Amino acid sequence: MKKLISLCFMGALVLSLCACGSADPSECVEDISLFGTEDGTAYYDVSLTDDTDWADMTSKEQADIALYAINQCRDLEESTGNNCNVTGWKDGVIAFSWGGVDGVAKIRMYDEDGTLDHTWELSDKDLK
Repeated sequence: MKKLISLCFMGALVLSLCACGSADPSECVEDISLFGTEDGTAYYDVSLTDDTDWADMTSKEQADIALYAINQCRDLEESTGNNCNVTGWKDGVIAFSWGGVDGVAKIRMYDEDGTLDHTWELSDKDLK
């Protein structure tokens, strides 16, 4: 019985350490801050939590986190009518970006070195 309880405890511990690998995207966002507003565009910086393992996530997991952050920023600007430009950061290195020069049809995803890795195409239902 003690072994079973120990195994259950160990399993729970392992799952808690992998929090942002498959967790709710809101648990992976530490902070959203308005960097500034210029010419009708609000620029937001999104900081990911320390335990978010961005480099080891699937493209879908990364997109879910980025979409959560983008929609949070859009909600903040809903009353102002400003457009949004959102940049996500992990340990001071760019993780994702949306808006700006390449528009709002895709999210640009970067690797752990800040190099563009791939893009995630958005559908109309992705943005609130």
